[in-house]
Amino acid sequence: EELLAKIPEQRERWLSEIRKSQAAVALHFDAERNVLMERAHRVRGVSHEEAAGRLFNPGHSIEVAWFLLHLCRLVPNDDLQAIALRALEGSLERGWDREHGGLVYQMDILGRPLLDATVTAEHKLWWPVTEALYACTLALEVSGGDAKWLRWLRTVHAYAYDKLCDADGGGEWYG
Repeated sequence: EELLAKIPEQRERWLSEIRKSQAAVALHFDAERNVLMERAHRVRGVSHEEAAGRLFNPGHSIEVAWFLLHLCRLVPNDDLQAIALRALEGSLERGWDREHGGLVYQMDILGRPLLDATVTAEHKLWWPVTEALYACTLALEVSGGDAKWLRWLRTVHAYAYDKLCDADGGGEWYG
């Protein structure tokens, strides 16, 4: 996207790369669960047979969903835009901690133990929340004002400023 803006004389090259990126993202889409998985086979797509293929990181899925929404502005594709919106919603639904709020860091999509438990599902980091704030704002725009995105935006915003922001200490965000 940046190269297209900075080196417009190579427009066709960059549009070709965008199409390749869009196709690659589509391979990571788990249509049954409406999320983008960390790992996918370059031809067969998503497989949950191995632990690495079951790793779901809501923050990454949300981030890639908004990347895809941006790419669909440059190379329009209604099917891929729909995948991006489905992945965003599925990631928020699956990744949101209904008891304590916030987005869990990662999980095994089938509920099995994590292959790498360096950061467990219970941990929450600031960056997935910021990805969600931006993605919900973008989805609200792209969808023409669908109220579900405003609800999610308000939910994520409330969590961010309640749990991550030191409002009394100058607005610094906690990790």
